[in-house]
Amino acid sequence: MWSVKVNRDELLKVVEQNRAHHHEVFEKALGKFREAVLEDFEAKIEILRKGKIPDTYLRLTRPEDHTDTYDTVIGMLKMSTDEVVELGTEEYANYVQDQWSWTRQFRSTAASYGVRA
Repeated sequence: MWSVKVNRDELLKVVEQNRAHHHEVFEKALGKFREAVLEDFEAKIEILRKGKIPDTYLRLTRPEDHTDTYDTVIGMLKMSTDEVVELGTEEYANYVQDQWSWTRQFRSTAASYGVRA
């Protein structure tokens, strides 16, 4: 297991930038998701108006917001009295490289709505 010592303020800036990017992508994907849901519902209503029974299953994946995960890290860094923070490989991947256990799914869902993460 490797670790690295980083300046807390520099790390805070990186995590805040990653948070802003994540939240922007989430909001764009959520907007596209809403549009897709509305389109799907309107099509189902049209089927109902024709006297038929539509499939009621919604086959759209809702984008997940992980902003609170960033907020937790940011809060911890702001509360820390240490000027230097030690990160293990997993923390470095999460906080600096913005690679989380949910990153692949998040990007895939965003991409399904035409939003590039």
